[in-house]
Amino acid sequence: MHHGLPQRLDVEWYRKRARELLRAYQAGDALARERVHDAVGERAPIKLSDAQHVVAVEHGYAKWADFKHWLERRSPEPLPWDESQDALDEAFALAAYSGRIEAMAWLLEHGADVNGAVHLGLTGLHLAVISGRADTARWLVAHGADLARRDELHHGTPLGWAEHNAKGSAIHQYLMTLGDSDRLAHA
Repeated sequence: MHHGLPQRLDVEWYRKRARELLRAYQAGDALARERVHDAVGERAPIKLSDAQHVVAVEHGYAKWADFKHWLERRSPEPLPWDESQDALDEAFALAAYSGRIEAMAWLLEHGADVNGAVHLGLTGLHLAVISGRADTARWLVAHGADLARRDELHHGTPLGWAEHNAKGSAIHQYLMTLGDSDRLAHA
């Protein structure tokens, strides 16, 4: 289920995302199961606290309590959404780097370019690879990310970055399955 981002990202909004993740996991959703397994391992059954932990980890926190504390002490001011194309594309790429799939979906729905390049020509797919987020890379490819797109820094494709930074990893293996690996990495 897709939900646009609210004017204020508060604890209750993220708690609802955790409940949705738990329901999706329990319904057998493959992406939800992967997200949970990446954060808490292969254990069953999972509880709401496990889903909350996943949400916290996906936002850079070791545990839900720390993430909740950060949310509660933030300014209650509405978020300053800038809808210019560059801002949308940069936010999209940074969401990809952070593995924030819900944010990426919202940004894509509101005009972000799945292949929009940010600093040094890095796309969301490049940044997902650099940060080792296989689930995010899969989502990006499913939404049209260009596997052959080269950055301006090393003229590397996403696969080239995976070969350099994470050879043999899940993300590297996934990108290798998508086509002519020699052409994508070195052409």
